[in-house]
Amino acid sequence: MNALRQARTAWSPTSGVVPDYGEMAASAIWHACPALPGPLRVLLDLSVEHDFSASEPRPDALADVLPGHAALDHVFAPFADERRALERALCPDLHDIATSTPRHPESAWRETLFKRCDLASRGFLDHQEMLDATHYDPIGLFLLDRALLDGGISPALAREALRALAFSNRGFRPREQQRLPHGPVTADPLTVDTPELFVGPDKLYLDQFEVLSLRDGAIPEDQLKQRFVRTLYDQWMVERPAPRGGDEDHLVLWLDRSVRWSTLFSLVYTARTGGFEAIDIAYLVPEGPYHVGVVRLGSAHHDKPALFGVRLDPGGDTVLCDRQAIPVHSDEELRAKVTACPWYRFIRGDVDAAPTVPAARVEAARTLVAADPPFGAEWPPVSPDDPSRIELRVRADDATLGCNGTTTTLTAPEALATAIAGCHGPQSDALDLQADPAVPLQRILDMAIAGRRAGKRVGLEDPD
Repeated sequence: MNALRQARTAWSPTSGVVPDYGEMAASAIWHACPALPGPLRVLLDLSVEHDFSASEPRPDALADVLPGHAALDHVFAPFADERRALERALCPDLHDIATSTPRHPESAWRETLFKRCDLASRGFLDHQEMLDATHYDPIGLFLLDRALLDGGISPALAREALRALAFSNRGFRPREQQRLPHGPVTADPLTVDTPELFVGPDKLYLDQFEVLSLRDGAIPEDQLKQRFVRTLYDQWMVERPAPRGGDEDHLVLWLDRSVRWSTLFSLVYTARTGGFEAIDIAYLVPEGPYHVGVVRLGSAHHDKPALFGVRLDPGGDTVLCDRQAIPVHSDEELRAKVTACPWYRFIRGDVDAAPTVPAARVEAARTLVAADPPFGAEWPPVSPDDPSRIELRVRADDATLGCNGTTTTLTAPEALATAIAGCHGPQSDALDLQADPAVPLQRILDMAIAGRRAGKRVGLEDPD
């Protein structure tokens, strides 16, 4: 356990590297308890990352970590009966639970196990920890806990190692080459079972698939169309066609700290356009168990009231025009308000409809708001944003905050909460963040984290 404790002491979030103490914990248990039952030795072996990519024999990289483990690689069947006996001793109803309870969603499955197996009485993981643990085999960890205590290991020492296994970052971490920014605490709740985008230092990956290459932390211009990453959007539409539901609405971005502001903006804008409602930027934090925090960002363009569109609802329809919501009471009034809007035939408006609205009405509204613009006509002027919206422009050495017609200059993120406390009005819960091109990602996230911790919805504003 000394190596595990030393690693924890030496690690710092400024390193940019997500720590994973699971391998050290597995090794400590392996060495301390050579007589563990076979199925539990298999569990330890599977808890450590293996590299099976070599086509020819080569030295075992885990020979010192788990001596003799190679004989257990890909082995479980010989220990199946022994594993079932251990499970019955821990939870007599486990077989019935396993055959009668859906395995998805994972959180519901774990909650059922926790309650019906009375795992709270074990004193190892509490209810929330059972749901949050990233280890692939939570029941196996409880079996291992029981074996260690029965073998004379003190509860404090056993659980120190087992918790490192339970909250190992093996399944929730950036790519090996990435170095993340950092922050003091997580600004938003952490969700681990979501789609992921890995950005930088030189590639962009959607889950494990390479999408494009970066140049000095930026997306090449030939991959962008009006700040929109078309290749990425198309891939999302192929892999996860809209509409999405559940965790598929949620996206985690792992950004290397070399990533540019323009790239961050384009990715968030593209993700919102692609249907992701919650976009979390991951960064390192001092506190465990994962040492990963997130800050939720939106796109100011998507989050502002619409310039043009229609909402259909049996309780009353609404025309959206020039960022104003106009109630209407008949189809005739809806058509009149739509065609009178200055953005009619300039913007292809969105149509939001309640599930009970007849399909014919929805299609008629979509046809109405999608009329082609008149040839040669000048676009109407865009109305200014509501003055109560908070605008933050981040520069290398300071930042300018504006709301309600006033402007404040600040230098430290810690001053942001005080500065925005005086902002009030119908849209003062929104903070539109914009940054100069050369501002480092770390400084941008510092400001975004401060804004979220002050209770604001942070949306990225279109670069100049």
